Amino acid sequence: MKRAIIIFTTTFLFFIAVFSGCGGEKNISSVDITPPDLTVNIETESLSYQAMSPVKFAAVVSGGDGDYSYVWDFNADDGYTLDGFQSNVQYIYPESGVYTVSVHAADGRGASGEADIEISVKDKEYAVHEPIRLRDISPTPDKPYVIEGYEITNPSGNGITLQRCNNVIIRDCYIHDCERNKDEDGQAILLENCGNITVQRLYLNNNRSGFVANGNPDHLSSDFMIENNVIVGCVSNDALSLVNVKNSEVRYNILYDNGTIWERRISGISFNGEFHDISIHNNLVVKSDSDGIECLGYHWQDVAKNVEVYENVLRDNGEQGVWFSRINDGRIHHNYMEGSHNCGVCFDVLVSDVLIDHNIIVRCGGIPGMKHHGGSGIGLNFSPDNIIQSNICVDSTSGDISISYREKDEEWINKIDDRSRRSEGNVIDGNVMCSSESNLNIDEGVSDPVITNNVFCQRENGRHYHGCSPDESNIKAKPLFRAPDRGDFNLLSASPGYEAVKPINEAIENVR
Repeated sequence: MKRAIIIFTTTFLFFIAVFSGCGGEKNISSVDITPPDLTVNIETESLSYQAMSPVKFAAVVSGGDGDYSYVWDFNADDGYTLDGFQSNVQYIYPESGVYTVSVHAADGRGASGEADIEISVKDKEYAVHEPIRLRDISPTPDKPYVIEGYEITNPSGNGITLQRCNNVIIRDCYIHDCERNKDEDGQAILLENCGNITVQRLYLNNNRSGFVANGNPDHLSSDFMIENNVIVGCVSNDALSLVNVKNSEVRYNILYDNGTIWERRISGISFNGEFHDISIHNNLVVKSDSDGIECLGYHWQDVAKNVEVYENVLRDNGEQGVWFSRINDGRIHHNYMEGSHNCGVCFDVLVSDVLIDHNIIVRCGGIPGMKHHGGSGIGLNFSPDNIIQSNICVDSTSGDISISYREKDEEWINKIDDRSRRSEGNVIDGNVMCSSESNLNIDEGVSDPVITNNVFCQRENGRHYHGCSPDESNIKAKPLFRAPDRGDFNLLSASPGYEAVKPINEAIENVR
């Protein structure tokens, strides 16, 4: 039986602010609204779990206008107040302890409520095992080879190595302290030319790198399912890396504190080489040295294809929240990104036909004086024919949305055709941009941008747009956020731009 815990609700006074239109000052009288109370419950199957078990939570809200947004905090002691933003979420606790879980809910009129519960987590037991190395194992798909329930460490190499293996499941293992200093080995898990691999509920802690799967560009590895894993403390290479793969999914993983802060480029989730038909969703990636999620095709003409990134929380990563390069056909949607030290979303070289929509991107551009300080909320470079639509960008350092064609070096100029270099034909529609530096930057020479139905707001004395002439359907106005102190930058229903962006959760339900 599910157990519901109910805590108090709150009521507060909401004022509609004055905003200015493109044609001059427009004043709206202040309106006092006393929103109805919200009653908020958290439901979960139990209040006691074993470490590394996916724990599912549901927020049940009543009252208000029904247009709810959510901010989840799965661990009150870790300093992060936004770990999830949907009504139904899950989390994995890798170690024992007592944890406070809370949810803050708000509706379109400003009513809000909170609930919290405590859950206890007990240690998971593993059987100590020597490092595992297998070659040429290919059982039938209905009877896969299973590696399960082991604790493995290897001071001189990898934890688990598979070469030319197919139809393998690796689950419920704790792999830690694999070689942290060598240049070649030290992966918790290394797969070479393998296929149909499932990796579940692994705790990979304090290794040189976490999970690495390398395929052959002439014969891509296929069918990886990477789910419900926790990867922490990688010091040399990417936490979760797949090279030359297809038909693969990475979901519900937690990755944090991977890297030593800019001594190396260590990303959270990384796809490289030749790849297509990739889905990356519902992951929590915090404090990677480099990008939260990177998808980088190798070739200049035969680019990677069909990549979808959605419903991830990406916080305080050293470079981009999401970095795409040499990719055609994809979508980045319904993600929450905050505190990337460069861009929230970056398209860098030959990215085309990708839709960026319904993301909330907050305070990207980093901390002054840090290595990668100075990025945009969304930045496109050398990338044509993309759509940036219905996003909310707040407090970006260099610009909420920027499109450029910077000619970095002769190699790029020789390999990129003129159309890509001009970043031609991109669409910027229905976004809300609220920055203290600049809202929209279009480099001189960028061709044929379509800029319509956006809301521009300056929080201080920056500029609304530079290098472009937006369509008259764009307006200068002040957006009204629901609960920014909680990390909820969804718009109130009275806010300019509300109809264009709609609340994140409502839009998520529509695309499923």
